[in-house]
Amino acid sequence: MLNEKTEKTREIAKKFLETLFKGDVIGIGNMFEGSDAGWKVLGDNRGFPVARKYGPNEIGDLIKAVSPAAARGGDVDVLGVFADGDRAFVEIHAKGTSFSGKSYDNRVLFSIHTGETGILLIEEYLDTRHLHELLFDTNAE
Repeated sequence: MLNEKTEKTREIAKKFLETLFKGDVIGIGNMFEGSDAGWKVLGDNRGFPVARKYGPNEIGDLIKAVSPAAARGGDVDVLGVFADGDRAFVEIHAKGTSFSGKSYDNRVLFSIHTGETGILLIEEYLDTRHLHELLFDTNAE
């Protein structure tokens, strides 16, 4: 029999993905638990301004900042959802086309730390250089 906490964590991770794919910014924000909860995009903020921790009420800012990467549509494949205790790891492969016609093709890993009822922290790992070029470098192909 699987650990009850592991199963609860897996369900929270799956709900996060469903909510993210619907574009439900308020729903994502409501999944966080506690005043210190948040979503951290890893990377050097000096070279990649999107990299920082976003509180539950700032999730819309994050989504708005990265949405131009797939503004002309795209696909997301879930490569895996792995959970153990209060941690889940979700790997996705996102592809899209930006407003300027540039291709976005990035694999992303979310490390999701859960509490009693929701998410305490999401740490997002991705190719920040690729996303930065798409969002901020007008010369990138």
